[in-house]
Amino acid sequence: MELPFKDRIMTFPYRLALAQVLYLLELVRRGGTISKNVGKARNDLIDNTFAVYGTYFNGVMSNDGRLKSLETELRLVLEYLGTDIPDHYLEGFLRQLGCDPA
Repeated sequence: MELPFKDRIMTFPYRLALAQVLYLLELVRRGGTISKNVGKARNDLIDNTFAVYGTYFNGVMSNDGRLKSLETELRLVLEYLGTDIPDHYLEGFLRQLGCDPA
């Protein structure tokens, strides 16, 4: 039984595959090579997994710029596809302070 598109984009495997595609596109944009050492590739896969988890919750709390960038890009694509994404934790915090998050 095939899931409707709206339900499919809510699944973890779909979002992880989308994160992997965005990650590979970023590698190509930077002119990087896909043949990395195994440890770095494993770490990138774990980071991509954290980025996906961040889309189900209020983002990721990390100092890793590539991870935060991927999570932001993934959120934008998912919102474009019509998925409801929770507010990023920083946006909610700024609203609590009475600041404009934009």
